[in-house]
Amino acid sequence: MGYNPSTYERAPTEDENTNNDTQNNDEPSTISPKVVFAIIGLLIGVAIGYGIAQVLTGDSEPATIEVPVEVSNDDELNKLQTDLDKANSQILLLEGRLTSFDEIQSLLAETQNELENANRELLESTNKFNNYEQTIEDLQNEIELHIDDLEIANKRISNLLTAAEPEPAAADPEPAAEPEPAAEPEPAAAIDEKISLGSVNLVYGTSLIPISDPTPVGESILIETEATNISENRITISWIAIITNIETGETKEVYVFNIQLDPGYSFKLGNTWTPDSAGQYNIEAFAVDNLTDKNPISSTQSKVITVA
Repeated sequence: MGYNPSTYERAPTEDENTNNDTQNNDEPSTISPKVVFAIIGLLIGVAIGYGIAQVLTGDSEPATIEVPVEVSNDDELNKLQTDLDKANSQILLLEGRLTSFDEIQSLLAETQNELENANRELLESTNKFNNYEQTIEDLQNEIELHIDDLEIANKRISNLLTAAEPEPAAADPEPAAEPEPAAEPEPAAAIDEKISLGSVNLVYGTSLIPISDPTPVGESILIETEATNISENRITISWIAIITNIETGETKEVYVFNIQLDPGYSFKLGNTWTPDSAGQYNIEAFAVDNLTDKNPISSTQSKVITVA
């Protein structure tokens, strides 16, 4: 059951009962509950004040509080110093590695640039090489196209050198002797035929176009025949073509020398001649062993042309 101050009635004391009896025996007690609480609070305050006074006065012994303090020994300090030194060393090492990494990265960038430059130079060199190769191929084709012209030019030089040789001076005419009876012609010496010579073929220069009949004056003519080695040995031969003006008897000689031919093989031999005057010309071509002895080793092939 809860406490209700309004219903609290203080028990009468002996004195009070006596006084009340003397004054008014019939009047009830009228002490207020607030007064009761004030008294209780005062008593509690006095108790607390006494306790504080006991603490503050010198008679009481002060309470001693001990706080444990852990002091590191020398070994632990040395260990910490060593760890700190190691950490500093590692920091310095890392800084050095970082610097080396920056240098390597810079060097790598430079190497990359040099590699790119080298690749560009290689590409340019490759393009130049391809151009040079194409140029060489074009020159080779051009040389093959003009090789015949070079051979013909060399033959013309030989002809000019031959034509420049002085002709023997004509001897003073002797008084005509009485004609002797004509002797019978000696039989022609047998030819040791080692070369089979084809028919005479006439074309204009290097164009390989057959000449017309008549052919114009001053037009270069290539005289050629096909020679075949019919012997059993490899031989060295020379080729001669003699051009004779049928009307005047004047002759012109063109030749090719020191041609080696294996058994059974064929080769076209020829040289150029340029007629400088009109008329009929007889062309005789044959093979000889050399240009000194001029011993025939083939039959003679002939052809007559008209120059106008």
